Amino acid sequence: AVAHGENVTRTIVVGIDGSESSMGALRWAQQAAGDDAVVKLVAGWTYAIDPVSSIDGIPGPGVPVDLLEQMAQRVLDDVEHAVPADGVRHESEVSVGVSDAAALLDAAEGADLLVVGARPHSTMERVLGTVAIQCAQYAPCPYVAVPESAPPLAGAVTVAYDGSDASRAALRWAAETTGRLGLGLRVVTVWERHGAPGGLHVADDAVASTDRALDELRAAVDEVVPGLSERAELHPVEASRKVAATLVEAAEGTTALVMGSRGRGGFRGLVLGSVSQRCLEISPIPVVIVRD
Repeated sequence: AVAHGENVTRTIVVGIDGSESSMGALRWAQQAAGDDAVVKLVAGWTYAIDPVSSIDGIPGPGVPVDLLEQMAQRVLDDVEHAVPADGVRHESEVSVGVSDAAALLDAAEGADLLVVGARPHSTMERVLGTVAIQCAQYAPCPYVAVPESAPPLAGAVTVAYDGSDASRAALRWAAETTGRLGLGLRVVTVWERHGAPGGLHVADDAVASTDRALDELRAAVDEVVPGLSERAELHPVEASRKVAATLVEAAEGTTALVMGSRGRGGFRGLVLGSVSQRCLEISPIPVVIVRD
């Protein structure tokens, strides 16, 4: 973060490659910036080795480093010209890494948010691309994938809550962000109905279960962020299909879906949780991944 006197300015890192999806990511980042954030545009590049010029397995000179750096800087300049800053403070950086994703992850160290564009694949799903997937797996800060057709960040934001440490972190992040930006907040939890043996339910089971889920959600939300239930829309949803599809459907009408990731692996963030990864693939609105 950048210090200005006693105030600390948040930093939002945006991956820029000149594509429409990266320009959409920049627009979204500027909307999320508010009045106290720096939006840092980062174009990553890797040193390209020309295999034709290799001798006995020793890499040759490949493409000149200064040319690659100039090309990356030109991409940054073109995108800054194409997407007006609208009063948001910009910084830009050409970052070298072993991969484009590594360059972005290095730039995101110490940042408050990493934003990457996601390219459309079909009417139902999109391809995140290698860079976006690696950033989602290893991001050292909250991460958001922004589809090209993403709506402006306005109105309300949805956060998924299941009681896990990761979802508690996501709830705190969503509460702080929506409060700062003056946005509404919808808190969604998915519950399953457990009936008597044989699957029989009395007539008022569904109502009673919904009320109980709502009461439990209200108590849980206020435990994590005291008083949050007074301004948030609480939305318990009965699981009737796969969880990711249920969450995406429950977020309809809002402009972002925030969720925790309970990915497991020998290294930090090595594997995204299956639900968060699936939401990244199918959600028509930006998905924010927050780890505990």
